[in-house]
Amino acid sequence: MLKRSLTVLGLLLVAGCGGGKDGETSAGDGKGNKVSVLMQVGNVYKRVEVEREKLRKFPYDYTLVDQDGRTFPLERLKGKVLVVGYIYTNCPDICPFITDNMKKISKLVSNDPQLRERVMFVSITFDPKRDRPEVLRNYMKLYKIDPQNWVFLTGDTATISTLMDRLGIETIVQPKGETYIIAHTDRIHVVNERGEILAYFRGSDVVPDSVYAFLKRVI
Repeated sequence: MLKRSLTVLGLLLVAGCGGGKDGETSAGDGKGNKVSVLMQVGNVYKRVEVEREKLRKFPYDYTLVDQDGRTFPLERLKGKVLVVGYIYTNCPDICPFITDNMKKISKLVSNDPQLRERVMFVSITFDPKRDRPEVLRNYMKLYKIDPQNWVFLTGDTATISTLMDRLGIETIVQPKGETYIIAHTDRIHVVNERGEILAYFRGSDVVPDSVYAFLKRVI
């Protein structure tokens, strides 16, 4: 798997991607020129002050396909606070932990009347060749995931590849016998209602309560 470190911070601030960092907003009120963002490196959380115009933005200008085979324009997510994870269903190591942690976060959110109507959970596969809608639907059933506030998304290979690039998610396909595995960035993003990515958590070992507390601050 690909482990991000603080040396990656510069890559998260690429102007062509609308900026980027790892972040948590300290106030979440959209005021001021700088935002306090958060990046998880191992078990350590680093706060960085970033100019708002350099924040990486969630790319709403893509159209994907959901677990039921329906067209899903990402602009449908505008105005929601998003918890976004990146997985593939054949993952032999960290993806099950990412999904399980997101499920725990979702449970915390669903029990909070302040959050449950404003937070949406999104899982995007970077293996569209194998992760067709029916595969994602079965994956959701396996994890007993409620589709009411959580969508799983796939798409064509070219679209998914460019989307991952814009989101800063690195993937490396590694042959394994007659099939392959994918080394990838271990990530859960939190996106505010403005579409700014404000938190970069390590999805496989994040403490769900930490993400929940962060969401409370954003909202």
